[in-house]
Amino acid sequence: MARRIIAVFLLVSLFPAALLLLTPVSVLEVRLADDSARLFCSAVSSGDELLYLSVNSIFDVPVQERWRLSADGAFVVVEVMSAPAVLDYYGIADYALLPDGRARGAPRGARFPEIRLKVGPRGQ
Repeated sequence: MARRIIAVFLLVSLFPAALLLLTPVSVLEVRLADDSARLFCSAVSSGDELLYLSVNSIFDVPVQERWRLSADGAFVVVEVMSAPAVLDYYGIADYALLPDGRARGAPRGARFPEIRLKVGPRGQ
C-alpha cells in the first residue's frame, strides 16, 4: 500500500514537470545560409524586443531597428533610427528629427513571420 501511495505521489509530482517540458518554446535562431550552421539560439517570448544594427547599403549610414515579437510569432518593426534619407527610402514619412541629425520613426504595418538577412563583405 505504501508503495502505491509513493508511486501515485511521484506521478502526480512529475506531471507539472512533464507539461513544462512539452510546452512549445519560441526561439530566435541565427544560421549561416550556405551550410545552415547555427551561430546563435535563444528562447524568446511574446513582447520581447530585438535591436538590429546595420549600415544602409545605399546611403552608407548606420541604421538601428527595434523589432518586437508578437503573440503570433511575427516580428513587428516598432522603431527605426537613421538618417532622414533612409527613413524616406523606407517609406516612413512621419518621423521626428533628433538633435544629432538622425531621424526616428515607426513604420506602419511592418511585420514579418520570418526574417532572412544577407550579410555582405562588410558584415563578416
